[in-house]
Amino acid sequence: ADVVRAVTQLALRRRRVRLCVPYGAEALCRRLRREFGVSLLLAEGDGTDALHAAFDPTDAPRGRIFLPLYDETAPLPPLRATEEIDSALPQGVCREELLSALITLGAIRAGEVTVAPRP
Repeated sequence: ADVVRAVTQLALRRRRVRLCVPYGAEALCRRLRREFGVSLLLAEGDGTDALHAAFDPTDAPRGRIFLPLYDETAPLPPLRATEEIDSALPQGVCREELLSALITLGAIRAGEVTVAPRP
């Protein structure tokens, strides 16, 4: 259920989501297309996706930002905000947590923040 909710939210907010799960992918794709008009790409793909979010342990793909959602101890990837937002953020706070809170509260839009590769 958690994976379905996460995939649904990603698909509603992103133009392209690639889904690779051990079972049920086709049914989930049909459901999301029927209920929300969104489509998912199936399978692993060619590695051109910008972000790889994993719900189960897997190797980090080369050339993509990797988000291991199964590991709660893993640090969040760096977030990059627009210059205007970035200059307004206070110093000395966790940027990722603050940006997440601002998006959740509706103070900024999700499109104004992107996931950045680790330095």
